[in-house]
Amino acid sequence: RLVDADYFAIAQVQPDREQAHDGIVPVSVMLAPAKRTLYTGGIFVGTDTGPGLRGGIERRWVNQRGHKLKFDVLAAQRLKTGAVLYQVPLAGPDDHSLNFGANWRDEDTDTSASRTFSLAATDSRLWHDWTRTLGLKFLTGSYTVSNIRGDTTLLYPEATLSRKNVDDPMFVRRGWGLTVTARAAQEGLVSDTSFVQAIADAKWIRGIGENSRFIARGTLGATSVDDFSKLPPELRFFAGGDRSIRGYGYQTIGPPLPAYLVPVAEAYCAANPSRRCQSMVIGGRNLIVASAEYEYYFKPRWGIAAFVDTGDAFSDRNDYQQKTGVGIGARWRSPVGMIRIDLGFPVNDKDAKAVELHLVIGPDL
Repeated sequence: RLVDADYFAIAQVQPDREQAHDGIVPVSVMLAPAKRTLYTGGIFVGTDTGPGLRGGIERRWVNQRGHKLKFDVLAAQRLKTGAVLYQVPLAGPDDHSLNFGANWRDEDTDTSASRTFSLAATDSRLWHDWTRTLGLKFLTGSYTVSNIRGDTTLLYPEATLSRKNVDDPMFVRRGWGLTVTARAAQEGLVSDTSFVQAIADAKWIRGIGENSRFIARGTLGATSVDDFSKLPPELRFFAGGDRSIRGYGYQTIGPPLPAYLVPVAEAYCAANPSRRCQSMVIGGRNLIVASAEYEYYFKPRWGIAAFVDTGDAFSDRNDYQQKTGVGIGARWRSPVGMIRIDLGFPVNDKDAKAVELHLVIGPDL
């Protein structure tokens, strides 16, 4: 508990058995404070975001109650974010905390461009080995999806349950992770539309013999909304990309723009020649994605992989058009974490590129 509190560089707890008497064992605790301010920074690259820089400042305690303050910024080719988080740890063995945050997000993909600002207040704690988070979120901003402009303001409660169970966080041989999220808004004084949304995201990893792994993952999402045009891109469902269906570009899979809006989109492209004309994918209410992957390590730190990803983002059951990507990849357990390079090929889709390069750096779960 002392180590997890993140206040101390040294935390040693030692029983003094030689001084034990009458069923009482004295316990000596030695603590040394950690540096109060922590600075982080790094460079990264991913095919979904492009190359970028990230940095952060964390104040491990800002007062005698141990409150925490954290600033994070990220600047990549297609994504820029800035966030501040104020955390109030509460007493007890369940990692209970109150969190207050603000986030600015500027994202530009082949399908959409958006600038949004959000505020959030959450209550987080451990619950039966799960991390349970309940909160209220305010989101406002403008966006362009499939060259159709929009703006929205939403206020909604959100609940999340998440859990990870792994044998080795740096290289999982046996483990799984699951996150379930539900959110809803009611049109009224603040929200521009009513909606209900649920998402489940899972990943399962199992070692095979000494040199192989099998990895399965899946994502399910469903939305009921009164006015779909008032959902920003981050609340719509798209498929395609490094962590979705490889063989397709990031967020390029989803329902097409309705025919009656195509002239509006084309007129917007003609009037804004300096901007890249977006693909005609408007996003969906529902999402189904599944993946299976096999990795073989011919050296302790080097391996190869083969995979198949499939699924679709859609709005109605009749609109579901399954997309499938297959491919091969290389794996390197580098000093900075797992590096994955994949070549994905769409199956029986003449409208997609012949091959997509996918690059991801980060942990398995």
